[in-house]
Amino acid sequence: MTAEEVDRALPLLTALADLYLDTDVMPAVPHIARIIVERGYTVQQAEAMLRWDVRPAFYTNLLSVAGEWAGWSPEFVRERVLAVSGRRVDRFIIGADRFFPRIEWAAIVDEVERIKRDG
Repeated sequence: MTAEEVDRALPLLTALADLYLDTDVMPAVPHIARIIVERGYTVQQAEAMLRWDVRPAFYTNLLSVAGEWAGWSPEFVRERVLAVSGRRVDRFIIGADRFFPRIEWAAIVDEVERIKRDG
């Protein structure tokens, strides 16, 4: 992502980064879904950001015994996403689909559909 793209997507990127906190992240699902809908992103666009921008920047938090659990500032998210943007991501991580929050993502997709249906 370019700096301009990151700046435009920063609210969503910051919310998606919460999926890599060392704590129960299911309470973040409604918030993330609302941002996707309110900002006009498709589920596919949000998933691409999660897979290719957020996951490479934040998956290592899940590897640390003392990982971050309180969340990151938007400025930190911006710096991390830009730092990994354009770098070749570890093929083992991406190829094996490791560190992708499948259960949480499915809940986000369901919540986006509910918001669109119910308003």
